Amino acid sequence: KDFFWTLEMLQWGMASALGTIFSLVVAAVVESGQGLCGVGRQDFAWIMWVCSNVSWMLCELAYNGDLRARWTAAGFNIISVLLMSSSYAQVRDRAMLNNDSCDE
Repeated sequence: KDFFWTLEMLQWGMASALGTIFSLVVAAVVESGQGLCGVGRQDFAWIMWVCSNVSWMLCELAYNGDLRARWTAAGFNIISVLLMSSSYAQVRDRAMLNNDSCDE
């Protein structure tokens, strides 16, 4: 996504962002082994982060720096940080489910 953003290729950047979100959901489904029920708060944090990036990309490439697009990106970013900062238990549980250690 960032590669296309740098080249100012909005359509390809948007397509890459959708692909990234799809990949995040598929990875969560496979990693948790619980289907869509396994998509957790930490996964939504990453999705919100991508949405923040998309909003900023739209701000720069489609809306010529419109302030509303910047505030939208900031909102997605804040939601992402709040979700991630409150997701340690879910990350730990998924790591334990996969026999990984969170202490490494």
